[in-house]
Amino acid sequence: MGETSRRMDMGELMTYSNNLIELLKEEKDVADLKHFLRQSEALESQCVKDFNEAQRSIKDYEKKIYACKQKAEAAVSESASDVELGSLQKELDEGQKLEWMLREDLTIINEIDDLERQRVSGEEEMQTIKKIEQDELRAHLMK
Repeated sequence: MGETSRRMDMGELMTYSNNLIELLKEEKDVADLKHFLRQSEALESQCVKDFNEAQRSIKDYEKKIYACKQKAEAAVSESASDVELGSLQKELDEGQKLEWMLREDLTIINEIDDLERQRVSGEEEMQTIKKIEQDELRAHLMK
């Protein structure tokens, strides 16, 4: 069976070859085939150029996509930094408010201490004056 199909194929091949030889005998047909061959080569060359240009474009777009991804990551990172910065700013503001309140408390405590010293000093002066008056009164009574 394999032999018969091979023989048929050989027969068909012989017929095809004979038809091709008859076709190529005419010079016009040869010129047409040469012309089609040149056009085919030009078309192939143009296809290769287009393919290479398409690959360059793909690489350029891949680079642009990568750059955009980098920018997006940087923006996300910056956004996260902004959030962190906002948190730190809030913490700083709270710390400054606490410092201001502590300074106010310290100022009030210092004023209270000054008033306390003035009170003690006033009491000491009063006791000294009373003692002097008592001494004068005793001295006057003893005279």
